[in-house]
Amino acid sequence: MTDERDHEQPAPHQRRGPFPDETYEVAAGVAVAALTLPLGDVGGVAAAGLTPPAARALKAAHAKWIQNSEQNTQRMLDEGASVSNERVEEFIERVTENPRHVLCLVSAIEGARSTAYEGKIRLLGRALAAAAEEEDPALIDEEQMFIEAVRRLETPHVLLLRVIEKYTVLRPDEVEAVSEADLAREIGDYVGGRGILQPLLRPLESYGLARLHGAPDAWDGNIASDIPAGAGGSGRWVITLFGRRFLQRLAEVEEETPVIQ
Repeated sequence: MTDERDHEQPAPHQRRGPFPDETYEVAAGVAVAALTLPLGDVGGVAAAGLTPPAARALKAAHAKWIQNSEQNTQRMLDEGASVSNERVEEFIERVTENPRHVLCLVSAIEGARSTAYEGKIRLLGRALAAAAEEEDPALIDEEQMFIEAVRRLETPHVLLLRVIEKYTVLRPDEVEAVSEADLAREIGDYVGGRGILQPLLRPLESYGLARLHGAPDAWDGNIASDIPAGAGGSGRWVITLFGRRFLQRLAEVEEETPVIQ
């Protein structure tokens, strides 16, 4: 027996989202294409062979993901507007007056919409507000670099960076740093063991938050089961000034926000 829902037409979209009508097109429109790409055209997928129950479940999941993404974006914009002493629509209108600020807005939206890390969402909002206060292109670019780093990092990266900071000691004649084997042991309980250290370290290095000090060879716990931990490399890691700035700004947010939601 055919389920009538198998032939239902989608209901017309009747809700524009959590943004005020006058600003929805500006803010939400930035990420419209990105929001629809991951799950694609569900109808097309169904026509290609997805069963009707699976198609309905996928549509529901897609709708929920979009709703969560919009809510995250709203909280990020609320944070930026709050520290700027403006209404959200005023904040967005001011940001969109400068093309460089718009680039910061795009990165902040993309970072906020795909995370469950509340501290990250609020930090993106504050960084966007800081960028909007600047008129010097060099200073705007600096904030954009910061936003881009925040956008790419999640809780495990932050935990690892905090461990690196703990072990980084600067002296006039030397630098104390932490080995990759020690890092793996420190975060092992959180990440569930071996093999994930390098994927966590590389974004920290790529965005200038930490760097390899001394010997450049890297150790990976997954090289081989018969190689003792730490035997493969002697490189040691230190936090950078940019990394310290990142943790300081995050700490200001997390005085009011739990680290993991």
